[in-house]
Amino acid sequence: MMGELDAPSWQLTTRTELEIINGRHPSVEAGLQASARVFTPNSTSMTPSSHLHVITGPNQGGKSTLLRQTAVIAILAQSGSYVPADSAKIGIVDRVFSRVGARDDLFRDRSTFMLEMVETAAILKYATPRSLVIMDEIGRGTTLNAGVSIAYATLHYILQNIGCRTLFATHYHELAAMLGAPRPSADSHSSVTPVPPDHPTLRPGVAFFCTDIDEMEGSFAYSYRLRPGVNYDSHAIVSNIAPPVCCANVVRKRPSSLACRPAFSRLPRRRSGSSIHLHLIPSFEIPFHVPICHS
Repeated sequence: MMGELDAPSWQLTTRTELEIINGRHPSVEAGLQASARVFTPNSTSMTPSSHLHVITGPNQGGKSTLLRQTAVIAILAQSGSYVPADSAKIGIVDRVFSRVGARDDLFRDRSTFMLEMVETAAILKYATPRSLVIMDEIGRGTTLNAGVSIAYATLHYILQNIGCRTLFATHYHELAAMLGAPRPSADSHSSVTPVPPDHPTLRPGVAFFCTDIDEMEGSFAYSYRLRPGVNYDSHAIVSNIAPPVCCANVVRKRPSSLACRPAFSRLPRRRSGSSIHLHLIPSFEIPFHVPICHS
């Protein structure tokens, strides 16, 4: 497969920069090509003054793919291999640390949350200013307040004590304000709030990026494009169990022109390029019931 792809220009430096132009995840791209779909490339630029990128955006919007492709490109470049990008300039990385995904290790008596904390602690202990760290939704395995506290403490420690290149994907929008980003305007009609790099309250070294969706006529399409700013709407489809337990709703707002459907409905999809259009439906029943224990 590599022979069919153009060989990009890339170079390694002794600095702590990381600049990738139109990077791609090689295995994800291969999977999409197998089904006649196109991968949407993204660029990443990290400097000593902007080395910690907080990434927000919708579920299924491409955040995890961006994190992983950045780590893969750094490893491929340092091994002298093909690099899936138009160009890349990467300061030599001594270690790549990854805290991505949700899994447990019950054989060693570690729950999903415990394993997440063990791996996070190892990163904070062993990462150096030359390391590359990717972290995906730190703190999601516990309560909201505890999760936000853990996520912020992790970011604060990296900024204060390590200073390494870090990609940090999260749905905790509260972190933006805690790191000095401006809050969204009350009269803004956009879910994305820009964060100027010279904003007076912004923590040094932090930059905010996000993915977004394109909404049209009661449906939306993932853009998969990274852009500067904070996306304060994750656009997640919130599905709950239907009455008598509870009701199910769709993201953000329910189109008034659509009537409730009492039975389970499949979300029809139509593909256009690399975007998937999901027609919003107002509600649905989960085709099974979960027993509820009342204390």
